[in-house]
Amino acid sequence: MTRRLLTLLAVLATTAAMLPPATAQTYPGMGPAGMVPAGYAPAPYAPAGFVPAGPVAPGGYYQAYPIAPYAAPMFAPVMPVAAITDDGNAGGCDSCDGACDGACDGGCSSGGCKACGTSCCCSCGWKHHIAVFGEFLYFRVRDNEVAYAVEFDGPLTSPPDVPLQQGPLGIVDQDFSSGYRAGIDLALDCYSAVRLSYTYFDTTTSDQLVRNDVNNVVRSLVRHPSSINVASDGPIANAAHDIRFDLVDVEYRQLWDCGCDYELILTAGVRYGRLEQNFESSFGVNGIDQVETDIDFDGAGLRLGVEGERYLRGRQLMVYGKAAVSLLAGRFTADYWQRSAVDPTVVYTNWEAGRIMSLWDLEVGGGWVSRCNRFRLTAGYAFGLWDNVIKTDEWINAVQRNNYLNLGDQMTLDGVVARFEGRF
Repeated sequence: MTRRLLTLLAVLATTAAMLPPATAQTYPGMGPAGMVPAGYAPAPYAPAGFVPAGPVAPGGYYQAYPIAPYAAPMFAPVMPVAAITDDGNAGGCDSCDGACDGACDGGCSSGGCKACGTSCCCSCGWKHHIAVFGEFLYFRVRDNEVAYAVEFDGPLTSPPDVPLQQGPLGIVDQDFSSGYRAGIDLALDCYSAVRLSYTYFDTTTSDQLVRNDVNNVVRSLVRHPSSINVASDGPIANAAHDIRFDLVDVEYRQLWDCGCDYELILTAGVRYGRLEQNFESSFGVNGIDQVETDIDFDGAGLRLGVEGERYLRGRQLMVYGKAAVSLLAGRFTADYWQRSAVDPTVVYTNWEAGRIMSLWDLEVGGGWVSRCNRFRLTAGYAFGLWDNVIKTDEWINAVQRNNYLNLGDQMTLDGVVARFEGRF
C-alpha cells in the first residue's frame, strides 16, 4: 500500500514540473501585480449568496458592487480649542491688530503690550498715547475752626478773668465747598507715563453772633488781651474765614504689576503747594473794632504714591484705591492786625519761619469703563491729612500769649471726588 502511494506522489510532482509558469494579469483599477482588482471579487472565494454586478472578468473574477475607498469615521474629528483668556473684550480690545481704532498699537506679538493668554492684549498699562481728565472736588476742611466771640453776663472784667458765658460761642467752621483738579497723561510706552495736574480748592465761611438778652454783651475772643476793656464789648460780632490751596504735580507713573482684572501703579514726582488762610472779624455796632490775620505757605518737594484698580464684569466696572504722601519744604508767613475806629493800628505783628509740611492722601471708590477703555467715569471718597501747618486759631493764640515756640498743628479734609477721563 505504501509503495503505491509513493508512486502516485511521484507522478503528480512530475506533472506539475512540466506545466508552464503562471503570468500575472493586470486590469484597470488593479493594484500591484498579484492583488485583486479594485471593485472585483475572486469567483472561487465569493461569499454565499453573492450576486455579481457584471460579467466574469478575465482571470475568473466577478465584478463586485462598488465599495467606497474609505469608510466614514465613527466619530466627528476633534477640533482644537483656543485657549480661554480673560482679554477684556467688553472693556478692552477685540484683538491686538487694529482693534478698537488702534487702542492696542503694536500688538502682543511685537512685545508692545503685556499679553494675557495667546490671542489678545489685556487692557492693562497704557495702550493710548494721551489721556486728559477732570475731577470735581467736594471737600470739607476740618480741625481749623476759629472761636471768635462769646456772649456773657456778669462782672465786666478783663482777662485773665473768665466771663460767665450765657450762650453759644461764635465760631467760623468750614462747610463743604467745591474745587477741581485737571490734568494730562503722556504715555512713554505700555508700562510708563508722565502726568501733569493742577488742583484748586477754595472754601469760605462766615458767622454772626448776636446777644440773646439786652442785659448781656458779646466779647471778642481774638483781640489782643491787653486791649480789651468795658468799652470794647458790644451787642454783635461778625467773622469770616477763608482757606485756599493750589497744588501743581509732575509725576512719573510706572506699571508695577497687572493682569486681565487688575493693575498696580507706582508714582513718583515733584509737587508745588501754596496754602492761604485769611480771617476777619468785627465787633460793636458798626464794626468799631476789627481783627485780621493772614497766613501763607509756599513750598515744594517730593511726592510718592501707589494706585490699584480691580476690574469686574468684563472690565466694564471697577473699584480703585489711591494713597500718596508729599513732603513740601517751604516757608510760612503770618500777620496779625487789630484796628479800631480811632486807631488804625492797635496791634500789628509778623512772623515767618521755615517748615517741612507733610501731606497724606487716601482715596477709594469705583466706576464705569467704556469698551476699549476709551472713557472712564469714577467716583470716590478722599481723606487728607496736612501735618505741621500753622493754623489761624493757633496763630491768634500765639499772639495773645506772646509765645511763638513750637508752632505747627494738623489740618484735615475729606470729601467726594468725581472724575471723567478720556484716553486717545
